[in-house]
Amino acid sequence: MPETRALARILPPPERYPYPPWWPYPPDVYRLALLAFESGGEVASIQARAIRADLPAKDKTRNPRGFSYAGTLFANGRGQEFLRAVRGAETLAALEAVVVTEGLTDTLKLAQVACRYGRRWAVLGMVAGSANAFRSLSAWPTGIPCWVATDGDEAGDRYAIQVREALPAGVTVERVDFASRQEVTR
Repeated sequence: MPETRALARILPPPERYPYPPWWPYPPDVYRLALLAFESGGEVASIQARAIRADLPAKDKTRNPRGFSYAGTLFANGRGQEFLRAVRGAETLAALEAVVVTEGLTDTLKLAQVACRYGRRWAVLGMVAGSANAFRSLSAWPTGIPCWVATDGDEAGDRYAIQVREALPAGVTVERVDFASRQEVTR
């Protein structure tokens, strides 16, 4: 699944790789890693996910010491192309939609679904503070809708509104839960 490979990597076990000092977390716990991108498609940080289920929620994810992923976006291969194209750095291939997800695992899941079913979706995952990255996407291509597929809770509702408010006025934005759709209003 090339779309997923462009998005995530399984980190090697600590006995097979000498982890650098800026990665102070147990590499046997934080093994799934995603790159975090700035709105122009440049790599800004990395986020690692714990592979153990027994950790408290606050310990599920980590980023390198001294770095943050706030204000960045996770992006599958088409998402990376979209970010670079909006900034004029490359030509945009045909897309069905830009799909905004909430968090690392939902981004991975939707990127896999898009790949498995041959959907041409630019999947962009957001975390707290990521809505600011959408503000700089003012050259949004005509005719490309934005589907917001965040959780159906209060935090997901806030993310959906933040995305709508951050995007240019002419962009069609829909809240999608893939079971029913509802328009996101300002």
